[in-house]
Amino acid sequence: MMLQRKLFLGARLKRLRRDRGLNQSQMADELGISGSYLNHLERNQRPVTAGILLRLAEAFDVDVKAFASEGGESGGATQLGEIFADPMLADLGVSRYELVELADNAPSVADAIARALHCGSRSPAPARRR
Repeated sequence: MMLQRKLFLGARLKRLRRDRGLNQSQMADELGISGSYLNHLERNQRPVTAGILLRLAEAFDVDVKAFASEGGESGGATQLGEIFADPMLADLGVSRYELVELADNAPSVADAIARALHCGSRSPAPARRR
C-alpha cells in the first residue's frame, strides 16, 4: 500500500512565480487554473496536486521530483526545530508554529539561518599569515 501525503508547496510556488517575474494571474494562466486557486495554493490552503506538478514541469521546466521533495510540508521547520533545540537557543522558547510559519512564509530566511548557524558550528578557518 502506497502512503499518500499532501504536498503543501505554497512558498515554493510563490518563489518560482516571483523568480519568473510573474503575477498570480499570469502564472495561473500558464497553469490553466484560476488566480484564486493559485492564491489558495500559495497560502497552503490547498495541496498541490499531481496535475499541477505536471503543468509546472511543462510550463516552467520544473524538475517535479526536486520541486516536490525539497521539504514538502515541514522540512524547513524540522531543520529549524533542530537548530532552535540547541541549548544556546532553547531558552528563547520559539514554538513549532513559529518555525512552520517562518519556513513556509520566508523560506530564504530559514535557509539563511540554517546556513549561518551551520557555518558557525564549524571550526573557524586558520588565520592567514602575511
